[in-house]
Amino acid sequence: MKTQKKKIVLIEDDVALGNSILEILTLSDFDVTWFEDGKNALQYLYKNIPDIIISDLMMPNMNGGELFLNIRKNRKYNTVPFIIITANMDDEVKLRQLEEGVNDYIMKPFKVKELIFKINN
Repeated sequence: MKTQKKKIVLIEDDVALGNSILEILTLSDFDVTWFEDGKNALQYLYKNIPDIIISDLMMPNMNGGELFLNIRKNRKYNTVPFIIITANMDDEVKLRQLEEGVNDYIMKPFKVKELIFKINN
């Protein structure tokens, strides 16, 4: 019996990095939908509930923190894990995101295995 692939929504505005993460996750047998900004991702998420959301923190239009807070306003997303990926090394920013309820935080550059392990966890 074949198991259903985990559905991941990826939000990353850096096209090269987004393509790399998309390829890595797809090769790791995940079903990935990628958006380059938070606003388009939010429109998609109003109609679709993924198994996990991975978002860059610093993006134009709507950053990852704003996206997270908008998603969590709707109770049906309370159990969807949300991982922030960022190059921002500021501990204050990291701690604020975790305090607001973000499930995990990955610093760029990151190891592929770290991302896969965190998704599976």
